[in-house]
Amino acid sequence: MASVLPVGIAMHTSPLQRCTQLADAIVAARPDLPLPRVDARLAELHFGEWEGRPWPTIALAEVDTWAENFGDARPGGSGESTRAFMQRVGAAWDDWCASKQDALWVTHAGVIRAVALLQQGVRVPANAAAWPLQGTACGAWTRVEWPPTG
Repeated sequence: MASVLPVGIAMHTSPLQRCTQLADAIVAARPDLPLPRVDARLAELHFGEWEGRPWPTIALAEVDTWAENFGDARPGGSGESTRAFMQRVGAAWDDWCASKQDALWVTHAGVIRAVALLQQGVRVPANAAAWPLQGTACGAWTRVEWPPTG
């Protein structure tokens, strides 16, 4: 990890336990890093009544209803809309871009997918088909360059 993270890099973490525990482990392994800043904007999309349920247990008709109005429908009936999620993650993205500083985000696959869209200038996907399929494995690294390269 020492060769990957520069000394003193700022770390921001989702407030959800699986991320704060990983952030704490990173600091334990790298005491030269500042303590992580908990940032609620880095939390995963809230799925309402679907929260914590395996996808196969959710009725396909419910998922289809969400996908038909992907930007504004609330998953699980009371969850967070994709638009609200993108606005939340977009605010963290904008702050990071304005800082012009490297940073480490300890976050979730949905946030990483949102960042992939933000890096392309997409603030809200046009429809469910525009949501990135490529995920990030638990504990994996995804490096994001700004400004975009290539």
